[in-house]
Amino acid sequence: MFVISDKELELLSEGGLSNEDRAVYLLSLRPVARNGKAVLDRNALAYQMAIRDHRGPGSISDDELQDILFSLVGKGLIERRKGAKGLFEDGETVFLPAAERSRKICLYR
Repeated sequence: MFVISDKELELLSEGGLSNEDRAVYLLSLRPVARNGKAVLDRNALAYQMAIRDHRGPGSISDDELQDILFSLVGKGLIERRKGAKGLFEDGETVFLPAAERSRKICLYR
C-alpha cells in the first residue's frame, strides 16, 4: 500500500498525461520516494516500461523515457534540482512537489 495526496490525484487526472507517464510516476517514482525525493534509475524505469509493452523487453528507447520524464516535469509531478539542464541522468534526484502532506487517498497494490 502507498498513499497519494489530493494534489497528486488532481495532476494525474488532468488531460495531457499518457498512461505511460502515469505508470512511471505511480509504479516507479512514487513508491520509492522518501521525503518528497526519488533517485532515478533509468535502467529500472526502462525495464519496467518494456515489460508492459507488447513489443517485448528492450522496446522503450531512452528518448521515449526522457520524453516521459519531461512530461512529468511539465505537469508539475516532478521537479529537478535548480540549474539542472539537459537529459535526465542515472542517480539524479528528482523532487515530487505534489507528494506533500494533505488529505490522503489510499491505493492498494
